[in-house]
Amino acid sequence: MAEGIDGLGFADMIGRIFTAAACALAAFGFGASQALAQEAIALPSTTKWKMDYAESHCDLTRQFSDGENTVTLSLSSYEPGGSFAMVLFVEAPGLRFKHGEADVTMGALEVPESEFYFARSGRETILIFKDEYSFAAAAPVGETILRPGSAPMEAARKAESIALGGLLREPVALQTGSLAPAMKALQQCTANLVAYWGLDAELIGKLTRYPKALRDGNEMLFRADFPVMAASRRSGAIVRVRVLVDETGAATDCLVQISTGSEPFDRATCEGIMRRGRFSPALDSQGNPVPWYWTTRVTWTSDLPGNEQM
Repeated sequence: MAEGIDGLGFADMIGRIFTAAACALAAFGFGASQALAQEAIALPSTTKWKMDYAESHCDLTRQFSDGENTVTLSLSSYEPGGSFAMVLFVEAPGLRFKHGEADVTMGALEVPESEFYFARSGRETILIFKDEYSFAAAAPVGETILRPGSAPMEAARKAESIALGGLLREPVALQTGSLAPAMKALQQCTANLVAYWGLDAELIGKLTRYPKALRDGNEMLFRADFPVMAASRRSGAIVRVRVLVDETGAATDCLVQISTGSEPFDRATCEGIMRRGRFSPALDSQGNPVPWYWTTRVTWTSDLPGNEQM
């Protein structure tokens, strides 16, 4: 694990994030701003990075504050590969929120027009960014963050803050220092996660083919699968799952990694995929089929089409 990164039990907080979000989702978009870093109010870090080793994913958190305004940053990774999701917990009486576009800058990485969900929990405002980010976006095509010294890792090393604008009336820069140690820790954690799932972590980055679903995750679920009580309330959910696929292409296990809904949606997602999912198995460097994992994000909505299938 990277120096200066502690362990922490954070799963309860992540669950609270998505419970709150399910009650108060509102999507916005944002674009990048080159001048943001120079204009932003700097919030220094008040804690070290802290890692939570959950069964389904890895979470890194760190707090930033100027004594009046506090932002807790959560970076979550669900599989090897260098991508991460971002959630912010904000307690900032001195900063005024506004609706509209938001700018996010991490060194050379600028991500335009990405949506986020907005929720409140007590005195906290929670910002859940919909898409995942990767420093590979700031590197040549085909590069990955898995290799030490790779272009994405170099981009992470040079990124020394996360600048945020458009979310607040005053731009803010979280003074993270180099993000390379954080990315390295997430990579190690997700490699350990693959081994914990019973797979060969030595195959990370060496497969010639990943498991391929013969139809999309949403196409494995039907109108009859929609939880009855949820349908009557016209509620919905977004559920991300990890499915283990053996060397024959059969699904052998389903695990919910993150969800904005309730247990009935989680159960229905896994039951539908396990019952109807058909896959081409992963192949190693020699072309031999091997067990590996497959992930998907399923969107449940009460506004279903008229046919049998979701």
